[in-house]
Order: sequence, then C-alpha cells, then structure tokens
Amino acid sequence: MSGKTLPCTEISRDVAEALTLAFREAIRRTQPKVGTEHVLSALLDGDSAAGGVLAPTVRASGSMMGVIRAKGIDDHWVHDDDAEPVHDLAVTGLLREAAWAARQTDSDVPPPTGALRAALRQALLYADEHGTPRANTTHLLMGLLHTPDNRAHEALRERRVDRSDVLARLRVHPSAGEPGEPPHTDTARTLRKMGLLDGQRGQMSVRLVAKLFGNGAPVFMALRMEARRQAVRLGHGEMTTAHLLLAVLALDEQLTTAGQRFSPELAGSNTAAERLRARGLTLHAAADAARNLFPEAENHPYAEKFPENPALEKVLTKARWRAGEDRVPAGTDHLLAELLAEPDGPVTALLSGIGIDTTDLR
Repeated sequence: MSGKTLPCTEISRDVAEALTLAFREAIRRTQPKVGTEHVLSALLDGDSAAGGVLAPTVRASGSMMGVIRAKGIDDHWVHDDDAEPVHDLAVTGLLREAAWAARQTDSDVPPPTGALRAALRQALLYADEHGTPRANTTHLLMGLLHTPDNRAHEALRERRVDRSDVLARLRVHPSAGEPGEPPHTDTARTLRKMGLLDGQRGQMSVRLVAKLFGNGAPVFMALRMEARRQAVRLGHGEMTTAHLLLAVLALDEQLTTAGQRFSPELAGSNTAAERLRARGLTLHAAADAARNLFPEAENHPYAEKFPENPALEKVLTKARWRAGEDRVPAGTDHLLAELLAEPDGPVTALLSGIGIDTTDLR
C-alpha cells in the first residue's frame, strides 16, 4: 500500500452506509466483485441530495436501479469496472471497514473493483476541494461520475442521462460544501453522546459512568471501539495494543475536526495525543507503520466478532490501576504510559521505527 496520504481521509455516515449496502447487495447476489454500479444503486435507494440531482423523481430513480439490476443478472455490462489500481491507505481502509460491516457470517466478501477504488479516492479529493473534513454522498456521486469508463456511467447512458451535466450541477450544489454527519463508528460522537466533551450534556456524568463501569470506562470504552476500527481498516485479524495507540491519535483527529475537546474533568488525563503530535507523529504515519507490524488476516473477522490480543486487556487494566493510584479519571496519558512500559512491545517498536523517541513519553 502506498504511504501517500490524501488531504481528506474520512467519509460521512451516509457514505459509510452506502458503501456497506453496496457490499451487502453484492454478497446477496453472490456477485464476484463490488463495483461502482452497486454504490450508485445504494445512493439511488436513499434520499440524499446527490440522488435527487441525478434522479429527481421516484420513477427516474427506480428506472435506473432497474437497469443496474437487469444488467447484473447475467453480467450484461459493457465495462468491466476495471481501472488503474489505487492502493491508498485511506481508500483501502474505508472499503475494508464497509466490507467488515456488511459481512454477517463466514461467507466470502467480494473485493471492490479498481473503478470503485478510484471513485472513492476521487470523492475524497472532491471533499477536500470543497473544504469539507469528510466526503459526503454528493462527493461520492461526483467520484463515481468522474470518469466515463465505469459501470456507474454505463447505467446513466442507458437512461440517456448526461454525465457531464450531472457532474457540473453537483459541483455547485449546496450539499457539496456540507460535511455530512460523522459515521456511527466515530469515537468522538460516542463521547459527545455521553456528555464527556466540553460544553456537551449527556445522559451520565463522568463520576456516574466510572461508578457503574469502573474508572477509565468512558474513555477506554470508546478507545476500544476505535482500536477495533483501526484493526479492520488495516486488514489485521485481531486488536492489539498498537491499535490502541492508533485509536488515541484517531480520537484526537476527530475531536479536532469537530472543534471539540474533553470536559475539564477529563482534560488533564487525556493529553497523550497532544504530546505525540508535538513530536511529529500523525495518525497516517502511525497507521502506515502499524500495517507492517502484523500480517494481513487470511480469514477476516465479521461484524460483532473481532478477536483481541490478551495483552490489550492487561494494558487497559494496568492503566486504570495507574489512574486509581493518582486519584484521577483514567485517560490516554495513563494508557500511553502502560503502552510504553514494555520496551520490546509493539507500540515501542512502532514509534521507534518511525523515529519517535519514547524515552520522555513514559
């Protein structure tokens, strides 16, 4: 995978759902690959602004979806949806995440086509062009229509829809400047709903959550979910302590993007990402290094079932103990200290491998 990074590397909730639906449809129809036609069908099946521009009436939307289904039954597509391979870290990770969310059993998940990879990469570029922190469905449709050499455009041709005209209207549509809602997997969103961010009111206080679930529960629960997401994106077969480090950096990026920060009660225990960032570490650099620490899984776990390395639970437990001794809420500072406590551990190896001095981080 290329180490090159895109300016925008995240997608909105609607885009995440559309990609997942595309994988599910390909799985359901036992088709060999997930292509641009599957994603176009998912967009048409929703109520996004992009779908409204492309097919403004229910009849128009239904007709185009009918074309896609009919062509897919016996593979009557002219285009094979092939394209020059895109091996960008963000694109590959987003598609892996969608595939994982769609995979409900041990059944095989078809791979994405080269054209779909290229379209998603272009969608991220369009998002950056319009100044949004994540790609929404308008950017995704623009990505699908960026080139005429794919099945999404073939479906438009069958209905005599002008690709260039739709693309031009999408470029100036108000929705192109909107970031869209963050996906349900967004860790900052989880903390915000719990009322653990500055100025946010949730259903439970920090003290109540700690009393119910133990010290460290609010932040560590969210980081655990994010660590799983990072493992999925890298194609790894289990969560490890290295993925916890990525989760710390990912959460920091999400909070920065949303213009939010931890509540005063938690802020003093959650400065690890800031300290790492001050040393030049980014999520992309850490993820690029982490993907080589562990082999890609031969049999990818499916939704709701993801193995954890035993060391992960031990590190989280020790971090809670450390915070308890300090009589403060457990946070990323205690977690980082425990991650670096093992000089031969994967986190130390990851950071040292990219030139980060861990001596004064412990």
